[in-house]
Amino acid sequence: MRYLFGLLIGVVLIGGIWFFLRPVPTAAPTQSSAPTSNTPEKTLGVDEKPTLDTPITPAVTTVSLSGKNFSFSQKEIRVKRGARVLVNFTSENGFHDWVIDAFNLRTKKLNTGEADVIEFTADKAGTFDYYCSVGNHRQMGMVGKLIVE
Repeated sequence: MRYLFGLLIGVVLIGGIWFFLRPVPTAAPTQSSAPTSNTPEKTLGVDEKPTLDTPITPAVTTVSLSGKNFSFSQKEIRVKRGARVLVNFTSENGFHDWVIDAFNLRTKKLNTGEADVIEFTADKAGTFDYYCSVGNHRQMGMVGKLIVE
């Protein structure tokens, strides 16, 4: 019994010494709930111009366009160079598509009531023809102009 009591006292003493002399872990740094980025945010002043390293998000220009025998709802579309352009094309009457060769764009060929959407960046300035490529619709006047300023 005396032997067990001595052993118990020894274990308690060694455990106590270890408890008080052990290395205390430091608290881990806390994370902010706000997302972080490697790129610092920059706010331009009133007279300050953007530089090459200033990210600029292009504006999105949405165009609703429809085709019917043998014309488009708009003969001219104007957008700013660099703008993202979203074209909602609908066949109002007949079988049509919308094509711009200069930007390598083409909707699906659509029956009456069907629609297709194309999104692109107007990255070159100029005036570009758009047309319907179905049959001889282009020759019959189903054409328009995309003007990128």
